Amino acid sequence: AMLRGVQVYAATDKRRRGFPCLTHIDLTLHDGRLHCMAVYRHQYLVEKAYGNMLGLSALVQFLCQQSGYEPGELVVHATMADAQRGDFPGVARLAADARAALDAAAADDLGDES
Repeated sequence: AMLRGVQVYAATDKRRRGFPCLTHIDLTLHDGRLHCMAVYRHQYLVEKAYGNMLGLSALVQFLCQQSGYEPGELVVHATMADAQRGDFPGVARLAADARAALDAAAADDLGDES
């Protein structure tokens, strides 16, 4: 339902990936820097995450320009992150390579202990 241009979601909404994905932004001033923390309900890591980070960094840059504060840290939390391995074969290869590197490092660590 629409209420004066604002989308209102029913408490019975059971959609797993419905909008809005960005649910919270926290802006904190600390030692003259403006820090930003954002929470996303769902994040497509290949298709959306980079653009979302660019948008948030542009927001922080604008706020800093207007307020005179220096930019601080930008932290993003995704309560559900989709690596899209099935949609992008390169991601699956990257994940497999990373897993193999971790396994090799663990095997090396075990060899050092004996």
